[in-house]
Amino acid sequence: MIHVSKDFNKYPIALDFNAVNAPIVAIIEAAIEEGTSHVANRGYYRDKIKEQLFELYNFKCAYCEAELRKCDSALHIDHYRPRRGKMPDKSGQDIAGIHHHGYPWLTYEWSNLLPVCASCNAGKSSSFPIEGNRVAQCNDKDKANWGEFQANSRTYQDEKPLLLHPEIDDPNLHFRYNISGKIYPQGERGKETIKTYKLDRPGLDAARKTIADLLVARIKKMAAPPPEAMPCEGALLHLLAGAVDGFLNKMSESVQNPRAQTS
Repeated sequence: MIHVSKDFNKYPIALDFNAVNAPIVAIIEAAIEEGTSHVANRGYYRDKIKEQLFELYNFKCAYCEAELRKCDSALHIDHYRPRRGKMPDKSGQDIAGIHHHGYPWLTYEWSNLLPVCASCNAGKSSSFPIEGNRVAQCNDKDKANWGEFQANSRTYQDEKPLLLHPEIDDPNLHFRYNISGKIYPQGERGKETIKTYKLDRPGLDAARKTIADLLVARIKKMAAPPPEAMPCEGALLHLLAGAVDGFLNKMSESVQNPRAQTS
């Protein structure tokens, strides 16, 4: 997972509720009024915006970065906050003492839509763990207030979501890797994200190891003394190569042993 910049205020034409006579306004109003019984209009939250969304992510999964085929009719768009499904908070209940049943009013919210692969989509399903209390059912049909639907608004950040959002969070603060391709959490949010999306599945470990091997090979090549190097230059470069090997080994050990420190 990497951080991706998306302008939450620059809606695709199909989702721009501020546009004159925008059809999406009535559709969002219906989602608010109907709640979990709302039948999502895939034409708006998927078909009309998928090209723009997948290009933003360079046709890669928002969570595991797996390549997504442009011609694949099964490209998935995930609702970061699920449209429906029982989602208790950490205590098992929402603020009203009743199990929460989803966020249907966020079905068409630009900041709530992420491109995903089938594996990550299946892993998450309708789960959305939080540490705080969930936002109650939205009944606000005044589109002047719909800007608060954005995932980075105070309203939704106060839920303290445990799953990372690649457009809001910096994954580098929550994950660490070793040169074997293994991923390790840095804190509770990293741990929950790895578990939910199964970011430690063998195929991803192997893909990360391939990249790490290429990087290590390039570093060693840069540190290797050229044939024409003077004796003193060769000695210094050999020392540099040894330092590189030592650093890589120590980095691997420190990730596998959280108590170890990399200097």
